[in-house]
Parts: sequence; structure tokens; C-alpha cells
Amino acid sequence: MDPVKRPLFWRQVVELASEKYPDLRFEWWGPLSGDTHLDSALNEKPPLAGSYCGSTDSPSEVLRMSDVLFHTSAHEANSLAMQEAAGVGLPVIYADSIEPPTDSVVWGLRYTRDDPADAVRVLGDLLADWDLHSARSHAEAVAQDQRVEPPLEVCYLDWMVDSNLIAG
Repeated sequence: MDPVKRPLFWRQVVELASEKYPDLRFEWWGPLSGDTHLDSALNEKPPLAGSYCGSTDSPSEVLRMSDVLFHTSAHEANSLAMQEAAGVGLPVIYADSIEPPTDSVVWGLRYTRDDPADAVRVLGDLLADWDLHSARSHAEAVAQDQRVEPPLEVCYLDWMVDSNLIAG
């Protein structure tokens, strides 16, 4: 977990969304940071509609089991999670401070960066027009030629090597 992923913002959105849409469920996947302040957003009494699921060795599989990617980062140059979500046909809800991807197709809706209520409003807009099959079909059709190959895990490792964060 990194501060850029904004777990406290995630928690605020989950709490607001659970009041308005009690049937929704949010999951947070990824390792804890060790920073007590950050980790407490996920670890201490999680919000009713949210759960911390821990690390995964297969983020692609987690995305395949999901209906929407709620992307909490406020700043991200090239989100691998958004790329992978497009690859499996998920709509993405993400902050307006992140530039829409230009080198791949991401079917998404944008919320005002630091406004949890606006994120819930955007989620509600998606739900209001939600026909699971047509939404998925649209996203999958748009993403068909943009599937991430190889899977996210390999792309991330390649990026870490290219960025000199780990030895190749």
C-alpha cells in the first residue's frame, strides 16, 4: 500500500456508498504498508460494505471476478490496474486528476479528485444505467484489441526492472 492509493479516501467512499447502496460490496486487495495511519483505514473495523482481502499473487484473477474497478489514486501516470481492468472488460471509476489513458482503451467514469460524495454520485450514475450484460459487453468490445499481454504481474515486474527498482 502506498499513500497514492488513498486508503482513507476509499474508506470514506465505502461508508457513503453503503448508506446509499446497501447491497454494494467493496474489496481492497494488496499488501499493507506497515504505516499504522495508512493501514488503519483497512485493518481497524472495516466499513460495513468494505473488506480488506490482503495480498494476491493473481491481480488479473481478482479483476476477472469483479464488476467495476474503483480506482482511488489521485495521481498516477500509467496505471497498470486500469490497463488490466480494460483487458478484462471492466468499467473503471477514477479521479479527474488522472489523465484518461491515450495508449489503451479504458471504459470509465471520472469523479472529482478529493470528493467522496462525487465518487458515490458517479458510482450511482453507473448503477442507474447498469445492465450487467450490456455494460460488460460494451467494455469488453472496446477493450478487445487492448488486452494486456502478458498478464499484469509480468508487466509490473518488467516495469520494476526497467525503472531500476529491482535487478533483472
